Amino acid sequence: MISNLPWQLVSDGAITAEAVDVFTRGACAGLAVALHDATGWPLVEVGHCDGLPIHFMVRDLSGRLIDIEGAHTDEDVADEYEFVADGGAVTFTEMSRDAVLASYREDSGEPVPMSVVHAIAPVVLGAL
Repeated sequence: MISNLPWQLVSDGAITAEAVDVFTRGACAGLAVALHDATGWPLVEVGHCDGLPIHFMVRDLSGRLIDIEGAHTDEDVADEYEFVADGGAVTFTEMSRDAVLASYREDSGEPVPMSVVHAIAPVVLGAL
């Protein structure tokens, strides 16, 4: 998944469209862990009301949810992912680092390539 990326994630200090695509479609758990490692902010699983994970983010000190696309309110994230939840409630659950890493490994079949996600985390944080 992330470890075999054939494109550049950052160009001239800016996040590329390819990075947004990668980190909103499956690799969000890895980026969330890197953001957590850099800030200590809690990891949050955005989930389907039946307990299935949809997306991973971190929650900053002001309560905003942060991912590759920046800062969001809970309401905006719920609206964004409502279609994935098949019209059910979107949930927000604080997760441990180990649980998020395990979810990524289960979904992708590989461990999070920490060097890749740690390299892009400062760019995401700098764009806030």
